[in-house]
Amino acid sequence: MGIFGRREEPIKLGSKARDKITGFAGIVTGRASFLTGCDRYDVQPMIDDKGDYKESRWFDANRLEVLEDAAVKVETVSGPAPG
Repeated sequence: MGIFGRREEPIKLGSKARDKITGFAGIVTGRASFLTGCDRYDVQPMIDDKGDYKESRWFDANRLEVLEDAAVKVETVSGPAPG
């Protein structure tokens, strides 16, 4: 961690991460950097044992522990509107 608990390097999208406070875990699917220096990551949990989809949550970077670097690789699509 850098100054003020900020990460030296960003978490790679597709990594598996867990919130140190709540234990909420999943795949990092988004990253947002704010003017004030706060970086936040969107964590998408896996479906539950009933196959139900769970909503993702955003966490400050310093709350996340990376469990597996680049656990998921998604093929990118090129073009004017890939997403």
